[in-house]
Amino acid sequence: MKSIVTIFCCALFLVSCGGKKGGLNKDTKADYQFDDKTLKEMGQKDAEALKSYEGKVVESKGIIKSFKPSKSSASPNKYSFYLCTDANQEDYTCTICYTDTDQTSMVGKQVTVKGKFDYAGVITLDDCVVY
Repeated sequence: MKSIVTIFCCALFLVSCGGKKGGLNKDTKADYQFDDKTLKEMGQKDAEALKSYEGKVVESKGIIKSFKPSKSSASPNKYSFYLCTDANQEDYTCTICYTDTDQTSMVGKQVTVKGKFDYAGVITLDDCVVY
């Protein structure tokens, strides 16, 4: 009985800490730094060529556009936004970023984003921190 209680308490602690999800902050060391142009060029490569970046922390700079709650069940986070080079850029040419923090106040502002690289037909950054 004691071991069941111990296991339950450990599981509860891990869940309350967020498990393995998230954990990024502005001090997290980025594995790669890419500008928007480089990310777009990478999106033209096949999925096999991008596997080495999967799950790595990527830092990029740009302007936040179209911040909204994520309605997709496949979405890894609560919110999504487009990170663009400039405010006039079309959404479909921007990098899709996901975060669990509401960044509505940052729309239209120049920011730095760190997130985990993911590719499923389009490049996205998951579990992003914005500053």
